[in-house]
Amino acid sequence: ESVNLRRTPAIVAMASDGSYADLDESDHSGTLMAMEIGENHRRRTAVNILGGFLLTGAVFAIGLEVGIAVGDNSGDDNGQTCPTPTPSAPPKPSLTAPGWLVERVYHASPVACPWSADPHNDADCRWRTERIESLRRDIALCRDPLRRNMHTFAHRGAPLVAPEETMSSWQIGIESGAGFIECDASVTKDGELICRHGTCDLQFTTDLLDNHPELVSKCRVPFQPANDSAVAQAECCTFDFTVQELQTLCARMESLVNFSAVDRRDYQLGPPGFRSGYLATNTCHQLVTFDDYLQFAKDHNTNVIPELKDTAVTAVENFLNRTLGKDYRWLADKFASKVLAAGFRGANGSTWLQLAERGGAAAMQTFDHRVAHRWKDVEASRGLVVEYLWGTFNNGTMDTCTKPLDCGTPDVLTSLSQKGVEIFAPPIPLLLSNTSTHRLVASDHSVLYKNLIKQRDGQTFPALSSWSLERSGCASAVATAEREPSTIGPCGFYYNTVANQGVFSEPDVLLAMDVLFRDVNIVGLFADFPASVSTYVNCVKR
Repeated sequence: ESVNLRRTPAIVAMASDGSYADLDESDHSGTLMAMEIGENHRRRTAVNILGGFLLTGAVFAIGLEVGIAVGDNSGDDNGQTCPTPTPSAPPKPSLTAPGWLVERVYHASPVACPWSADPHNDADCRWRTERIESLRRDIALCRDPLRRNMHTFAHRGAPLVAPEETMSSWQIGIESGAGFIECDASVTKDGELICRHGTCDLQFTTDLLDNHPELVSKCRVPFQPANDSAVAQAECCTFDFTVQELQTLCARMESLVNFSAVDRRDYQLGPPGFRSGYLATNTCHQLVTFDDYLQFAKDHNTNVIPELKDTAVTAVENFLNRTLGKDYRWLADKFASKVLAAGFRGANGSTWLQLAERGGAAAMQTFDHRVAHRWKDVEASRGLVVEYLWGTFNNGTMDTCTKPLDCGTPDVLTSLSQKGVEIFAPPIPLLLSNTSTHRLVASDHSVLYKNLIKQRDGQTFPALSSWSLERSGCASAVATAEREPSTIGPCGFYYNTVANQGVFSEPDVLLAMDVLFRDVNIVGLFADFPASVSTYVNCVKR
């Protein structure tokens, strides 16, 4: 868990984590670097850090000397007074990692050209190798790869290495250079909002089944053991519980599920091997209300990009209507009002980016086009930036969408753009394609989307963004006792349009970011390990 370096003793941790994927985006992946600082140091100290990196199945260790201020900061070794940062100064990472260290993340696996019988003499393989080498070189020579930037969106914080939607996860996101941190706001039984990625995922993202038998019976579907005719099941939703009850739970790394469980305490198998779960087991990570998330962001002088969850999901619609006598409009207005009441603001174009540089900017996300329209229609939203997301390609009309959720049809996108929605966010696979020579390129879909929203060179909005880097893992190529997927790499949902054709191994993630930022020209990218996007933005994109 990340803590203030001026406390003693202090533990500082950085890591990476990811996993499988679906429309709702559910995964993580892993790297861990930690250091312990002894108790009574009250001077500037050189600390030797042993970083153990678990990347694409390879393990290696690196020693690194870094100077860190610990304890009292009233003076340095020369007796000079240390400057005190002004309260309005943007937050800086607690640990500054040199580029050569971060570059090793993309050097654990070789550049792969599996199509070629003679890669040394294959022109396309040579191009691929030279391009990745160029990107690696830029990173290795970079002075501050984790500098704060406005193009890195901390997806649920940093769930590759910390429990999603928790203070620790957001802290790592900030320390990794993310200019925006995300909370997925789900409705509770008492009509409040709490940060959970899925409204009904408590059974595999918290300790509810293991440690809270008094609450299990309140679940929408209490735990039911496996038997000869059925698999084990449970479904526990945020609207089954009050905020007070939810805050008795401890967040966990998103877990794989044991469908053969006959005891509720055996239902969770733990995270897949490509995620790092060590920080999750170090302490209880309490669930966080939407209000507390906004206050955390204010206290850290950072920006927010929260998402209002599941407004078009039948179970949520029924709860709002039958229990609270409300609908999605009430929830959308409540969400926007809280963002404004916390002091966050929106602005147009470059003014918004300038505001974000200072901290205190907000962009509100939704997969529900009704909510996006409402935020642009009602006074309650008062100019806040809106991001609309979808997950599948549909070249029909709105009538072909089965729900207001995940409807990225041309007429919907055109209508939202005309209404003033600023950011449009399809997933990574809809923006990437590859040539017959295995080179990654911007997809035809990306060109269509830019034309539909009328994106123009030199203008900040409207713009495309995308989701989510490092949420997919790969099955190990060798026998392992780790839970699959066990290695981080370009596999699964987030690469399903280019897997084994345009991407083959972890270094190809650099090529993917290169195409997304240079060719598609996205304004920002969500990541489960935000340090990766910050590294590209600060060292390559610049």
